[in-house]
Amino acid sequence: MGMVGFTVALMVIGVIISPCVHGNEFSDHKEIEVERLLKRLNKHALISIKSEDGDIIDCVPIHNQPAFDHPLLRNHTIQMRPSFIPESTSTYTKKKIKATQAWHKNGRCPKNTVPIRRIKKEDILRSKSIESFGRKTNPSIPEDNTYDPSRGHEYAVMNSMQGTYFGTKCTVNMWKPEVQVPDEFSLAQTWLVSGVGTTRNTIEAGLQVFPRIYGDNNLRLFVYWTADGYQSTGCYNNACPGFVQRSNRLTVGVAFTTVSQYDGDQYELSILIWKSPDGDIIDCVWIYDQPAFDHPLFKNHTIQRRPRSNSIRDKTGGNKTYIIHQLWRTKGECPENTIPIRRTTRDDLIRSGSIKNYGRKSPPPTIYHTEGAQTEEVHEHTCVYVDYGQFHGSKSRISIWKPNVLRTREFSLAQTWVVNGDWDTGLNTLESGWQILHALYGDKNPRLFAYWTGDTYRETGCYNLDCPGFVQVSRHISLGAALNTFSTYNGEQYDFLLTIEKDQETGLWWLKFETYLIGYWPSFIVPKLAASARKIAWGGEIVYYTSGRGTHTLTQMGSGHFAEKGFRKAAYFNSLEYIDTSNYPITPSPQNLEATVTRPECYNLQVGSSQRWGTYFFYGGPGRNPHCP
Repeated sequence: MGMVGFTVALMVIGVIISPCVHGNEFSDHKEIEVERLLKRLNKHALISIKSEDGDIIDCVPIHNQPAFDHPLLRNHTIQMRPSFIPESTSTYTKKKIKATQAWHKNGRCPKNTVPIRRIKKEDILRSKSIESFGRKTNPSIPEDNTYDPSRGHEYAVMNSMQGTYFGTKCTVNMWKPEVQVPDEFSLAQTWLVSGVGTTRNTIEAGLQVFPRIYGDNNLRLFVYWTADGYQSTGCYNNACPGFVQRSNRLTVGVAFTTVSQYDGDQYELSILIWKSPDGDIIDCVWIYDQPAFDHPLFKNHTIQRRPRSNSIRDKTGGNKTYIIHQLWRTKGECPENTIPIRRTTRDDLIRSGSIKNYGRKSPPPTIYHTEGAQTEEVHEHTCVYVDYGQFHGSKSRISIWKPNVLRTREFSLAQTWVVNGDWDTGLNTLESGWQILHALYGDKNPRLFAYWTGDTYRETGCYNLDCPGFVQVSRHISLGAALNTFSTYNGEQYDFLLTIEKDQETGLWWLKFETYLIGYWPSFIVPKLAASARKIAWGGEIVYYTSGRGTHTLTQMGSGHFAEKGFRKAAYFNSLEYIDTSNYPITPSPQNLEATVTRPECYNLQVGSSQRWGTYFFYGGPGRNPHCP
């Protein structure tokens, strides 16, 4: 969930406002600190609107809102609309009675501003301390019909647990319950929760009456978030940087004028929180304008639409009842003679640290020279391989998972390597699979990727289409785009067939995803692969950084569970085949595979064979654990 990880839309809004307060007045020596906090929270307004309930609503320029005080939101581009809005399957018809906020009677905020409830000195003085202002001071979450009565929280809730959820929608009946004393509250809300203890992340939204925060007993819309179990992150509304508002009509922390009456008119409010698929923009680029043609050796190159040599028919490894697509395909497709390219954003470039390094791995990232390497960047692998041969390609089915990746620069992947050359004189590789790499993509979705290098990752090569090299021909698949599904522990399992195969007539190395020919690498960018590959490898890899830590990372590989857990619980590769110089696929026996497992106490693998799966292996692990401190 990243700063609680969701790209959030809350009905027509998105904000975080108002404070969480409770307690006694500050002493006089706190006056300066109070004034400093007010100056930080209350941004310059183009206009201000006085509400009949005593609130002042400041219309703040949208890029000056408090969210942008957060260091991770510097240079952030506001998303004015989500890439999609979930369709409801409910048959419930909401009453057409418009819920209005009190400040609407006295004005509206202009375009490109957002309405924010002004924080007053009295709001802060009602809190226990400046540090606790805007935060929950005695947090609690309903769990499994149990709660801690000593915390004074009581619930009447329904929940859905132990699943993979991307949002919540509900319609809340609007009431104004009596709250006896200022420190008490009454609310109706929805929670989105992940993690436990101090790793708990929540997004919360609903209606509340809370005199300690707002100074009255009005019914108000609120939001809350935390990324560490309510310890030091998160707040109500916009009492801290976090949630980004885009609406100029509704705001959080503000009272409604419409509330239900006993045995009278009933009012409702719909709340929808959901995770946008990935936020990518896919450009449909004319096929001859793709980045590959910036390479000087591609001048006058004629694109090959299909391999010329007859390849052996793909083996599917069983009848599939599902189709793997990418999230962008839910919104459309590219026309003939164009290819889909994920648009590189300013944020992507800024995350890379330098323009020169954008889209490139930093040495030593391969299956070589990892054990015992004393370096800040640590690569760990669980892979199997065939070596010292002459190979024309690789085939395998790779299960898709969404492992937890702890830090922005760390990654977790599952891929195949096609390799020739050596580390010192110039390693040439072609690589493809799925990966989670926040530093490159800005999220933690599993994404299809490709990579190549012609000089041991020094000056040549890149991910996907981030430099000239790979020539794409498919209009259906976009390298670097998120996959539409992934496996779940003890649930549905999803995998895809990945093929890298050399065309004997042209020398082009083709990449194939399921039945889609994505494109090819010409041999002249990887000259040591012009004749054949020496090594084919399959497996998982993670990267973490040792700087500032004395323990192993919690970044997971595969499903995050060890290989011995088996099907539905551990990640796998099956239907392993290498392609010989006659372009014939051969299944290696488990006995003929060599293995590299850098730290089996952190991540491991188990190899096997069966009639249905051919040669296969399970792999992965949780990272840090009692045996991997």
